[in-house]
Amino acid sequence: MIRTVIDGSHGLTWVDVVEPTPAELTEVARRYGLHPTSVRDCLDPEHLPKFERFPDRSFIIIRVFDTESAVDCATVHEMTRKVAIFVGPEFVVTIHRKALAFLTALEEQWRAIGLEGNGSAEPSAQRLALDVIDRGLATFDPPLVKIEEGLDEVEEALFQNRHDTENLLDLYILRRRTTLCKRLLWRGLEVLKMFSPPVDAASPHYQDVREAVEAMHFYADDLLESVTNLTNLQLSLASQKTNQVMRILTLFSAFFLPLTFLVGVYGMNFQFMPELAQPWGYPSVWVLMVVITLGIYIWFRKRGWLKL
Repeated sequence: MIRTVIDGSHGLTWVDVVEPTPAELTEVARRYGLHPTSVRDCLDPEHLPKFERFPDRSFIIIRVFDTESAVDCATVHEMTRKVAIFVGPEFVVTIHRKALAFLTALEEQWRAIGLEGNGSAEPSAQRLALDVIDRGLATFDPPLVKIEEGLDEVEEALFQNRHDTENLLDLYILRRRTTLCKRLLWRGLEVLKMFSPPVDAASPHYQDVREAVEAMHFYADDLLESVTNLTNLQLSLASQKTNQVMRILTLFSAFFLPLTFLVGVYGMNFQFMPELAQPWGYPSVWVLMVVITLGIYIWFRKRGWLKL
C-alpha cells in the first residue's frame, strides 16, 4: 500500500509504502528514480543495516525492534523489522512490511507542527530521514531496560540459591537479546555516520541523534558485560557447590578408609591371625576403630577442614 504522508506543498514529499507488492515498488522506483539494486534490497526481509549514496539520492536500511517479537527469539529476523529509506533532495520514501508504531507517531508529529520538524523553519528531507532513523533506533531502548530488569531478577535469584538451571537459561536468553541489540545499534550508528549531513541547520539535530544512538550502544555494551559477569558468577557458584559436595564425600572417605582396612584385614579368615582366639579381640578392634575415628575427627577440626 502506498500512502502519501506529506504531499509536497511545503517543498517536501513523504511517501510511506507498507507491505509493497512488486508492482507498487516498480511504480515508486519509476516515480522517484530509485536504483534497481536498492529496490531489490527492499524485498529482502533479513537485510542488515546499510547505507548507499548516489549522486542525488541516498539509500538507507535500518532495523527496528519488533514489539511483538517473542521473548526467547534468537535471530535478527525474529526480533526486528527492516525499514528502507530513500532520501532525495525534496522527498523521502519509507518502505516496510508492517505498520510500525514509531512511524505512525512521527507522521502525527510532523503534521501537527506544520512540517517544521524540531523547530526548523523549513522542511528538510535530511531532517525527516534523521527523525526516522532516530525514532527507529530508539525502539531498542525499552527492550534494553527490560533486559536490565531481567538481570536484576536473575542476580537476586542467584544469591538466594534458587533455580540454578532456570537462571542459566534466562542468562542465555538475555545474553542473546543483548548481543543482537548491540550489534544492530552498532550497525545503525555506522549508517548514521555515513549519512552525516553537511554543516547546515540540520547539523545540531544530527549531533543529538548521533549522541542518543551512541548512548544506547554503550548501554547495550554495558548490559552485555553484566550478562557475561553474571554467567561467569553462576558457573563459579555451581562449581563451588560441586566442590563442597566432593569435599563432604572426601571427608567421609577419610573416616572410613582406615576402618575399611581393618575390616578387610580381619575379614581374610586366616587360621592363625592374632587375637582371633582371644575373648577380648572383638571389643578391642571396636575400641581401635573408635580411637582412629576420634583421632581423624580431632585432626580435621584442628586444621579447619570440617568448616563447610
